[in-house]
Amino acid sequence: MSFVRRYKDFRDRLGIANSVLTVRLRHLTEAGVFTMSQYSDAPRRYEYLLTERGRDLWKVLLTIWSWEAVWVTEHLEPMPPMYHTECGEEFSPVMYCRACGQPSGIRDVRAARPASVSCTARRSRSAATRPRPVSSRRQYGPSASGLPGPSPRSSR
Repeated sequence: MSFVRRYKDFRDRLGIANSVLTVRLRHLTEAGVFTMSQYSDAPRRYEYLLTERGRDLWKVLLTIWSWEAVWVTEHLEPMPPMYHTECGEEFSPVMYCRACGQPSGIRDVRAARPASVSCTARRSRSAATRPRPVSSRRQYGPSASGLPGPSPRSSR
């Protein structure tokens, strides 16, 4: 998909419906992954250019593609391998520490919690945003309140 910028090229390469492509490109543009640049006045046409945010997302997509090639085997056609353009060898993304240059695995990275946030504050903040269990949610219909009214399962 490299160098694909115009609507027609996305449509031809992806093989999806116009309505789906239009919505996806709009969402990606609104999210700051693409910016639109007009390249024709008559008819008015735009190309979609990757923003810095979109270029940074490429690292994530490469990692997902690499993971999928190994772990998702139910493809109609095998996924094509990726090759590094500089050396020509098969490519597999590797994460490195920006400071020391060492490869970083699952046990090599940790999140630092701010010292000012206590365990109690974290618990109460997360409890406020966590959905309540189903049993404590308000129920509607005759079985929940004893009052007549529509039930989610009632047929009309």
